[in-house]
Amino acid sequence: MTEQPPGDPYGRPTEPLRPQDAPVAREEVIVDDYPMTKAELADRIDRTRFWSQFGAAAGTLAAILAVIGIVLALQAKDDADKANSGTSNAGLRSEVNGLQSDVNSLQKQQQDTQQQVDDLDSSVTSLEKKVGSQSNQDFATTQQFDQLQQQVKDLSDTVDQLQKDLESASGGGGGGTP
Repeated sequence: MTEQPPGDPYGRPTEPLRPQDAPVAREEVIVDDYPMTKAELADRIDRTRFWSQFGAAAGTLAAILAVIGIVLALQAKDDADKANSGTSNAGLRSEVNGLQSDVNSLQKQQQDTQQQVDDLDSSVTSLEKKVGSQSNQDFATTQQFDQLQQQVKDLSDTVDQLQKDLESASGGGGGGTP
């Protein structure tokens, strides 16, 4: 019977505890003292990217809807004023124009935010490639080191054999000539 951890602070399903001496079958990354696989980290980045884009789009949409509401209200007020006095309210129109420029500014900010998200995405992709490349280089270096160790062992064995052959050819006894 396996025990279940008390709960995941990130809301992910909990997994049974593994024995301490059991090997880990996946590579883990530690974030906020919580071990995560690369897939979980990529998923977390994707969710963050989605919510930042969603928030920027929702903010822009809310600003646009607010301006539309103000324009409609001002239009209704102008229609009522024209019906009553035949004049329009120029001050309110200038405010509407100011609000429209604010909406344009918010749209520009949303585009800038999107560009920053794209830049961060490319940075993460670049880092992932570097990590993969470093892993491949570490493997190649380990192979080269193992090959060099084997060559040194072979050379050592050859030198030992040559020394034995030299001793046996010179009359064998280990007594060196001065």
